Amino acid sequence: MTGFLSLGERTAVGAKVHVFFGRLLTDESYWRLLHCDTIQEIVEYLKSLPGFAPHLLSVSPEIHRAELEDVLEMLPLRETLTFFGYLTGEQRAYVRCWIDLYEADLLKRAMRSLFSRKQDREQLRQRFALIPKPSFSSEALLSSGSYEEFLEALSGSGYYRVLREPLTKLAGEGGSLFSAETAVDLHVLSALFRAAGKVDPRNGTGVLSLVGTMVDLLNVSWLHRSARFFDMHFEEMLNRLLPVRHRLGLPFLRKLSRAENPEAFWDLLRHSCYGGALGESLPKEDFELETRMKQHLWRQAKQLFRRSGIGFHSLVAYLFLRRYEIQDLKTIIEDVRYDFDRRGALLFMVRPIVPGGERAWRW
Repeated sequence: MTGFLSLGERTAVGAKVHVFFGRLLTDESYWRLLHCDTIQEIVEYLKSLPGFAPHLLSVSPEIHRAELEDVLEMLPLRETLTFFGYLTGEQRAYVRCWIDLYEADLLKRAMRSLFSRKQDREQLRQRFALIPKPSFSSEALLSSGSYEEFLEALSGSGYYRVLREPLTKLAGEGGSLFSAETAVDLHVLSALFRAAGKVDPRNGTGVLSLVGTMVDLLNVSWLHRSARFFDMHFEEMLNRLLPVRHRLGLPFLRKLSRAENPEAFWDLLRHSCYGGALGESLPKEDFELETRMKQHLWRQAKQLFRRSGIGFHSLVAYLFLRRYEIQDLKTIIEDVRYDFDRRGALLFMVRPIVPGGERAWRW
């Protein structure tokens, strides 16, 4: 199967995704949300917006912060599923891998639930029900009482292979879920990159570039965090990277892993193919580099969407933009809930916004 979309399919997908794109939050909406004083105000305002109203109709204004964030996190998945029936071939395979990012998040939540012995099975059961044709039985997974049972529930899925070693070690020796969660992330992100590489560029120009940039920057991010917070040997850092590469090859990543200090790390990165995109100066705070990376991906997704013509690339770009929008919303919710400085929240935002409202787009 070639996976080419027919004219009718391209029109249907293109029209739908452009409607969704038009419902993304504007700069003005971001500022309105930042000026809210309570979670209740945020809920009421979101209910007035077409991009959120259908998903929040049954949500009480008195909803707890964590519950609201949980509802919002699943919103992009619900939208993704509305496109699934239009797609065939490699486009469908790619979107399946995108859906698996959400399945993986739920899987990690289930592991944390087992690890902490704090069960939220009913909520997880409802979320798993959104995943079409999962590769494992979520019911068996949620009924697990041990890591051995958890692993057995994954038998036959791709997760079993990558989790067998860390969960077996965890069951025998104890420790944290760090290795297990990392293994899940590497599995689904590598699959997404490979699926992007199979999308015919004539029907999805720019897809591999966007996903490949994400892969490269995630590897850089991991090396940065490993050096700053985990004090790992450089070989261990490299062993935990994504097993796929785009523009940053292993020789360059090896140099980054051996950087003697943050200044040396930044100097290498500044002279790489992503240097200009991540700013000219060394980030002052640890979180700042992560934010710059996400902002670069946001800009690249925005440019990909604006590319002329209706195609699969529009859907891919929109899914990135919507996922980052939800991340920003969670930042705003935390900021309002704990009454942090509103302008300080801008430092953590993925989408760059300007004072006073919407910035005119320059074509």
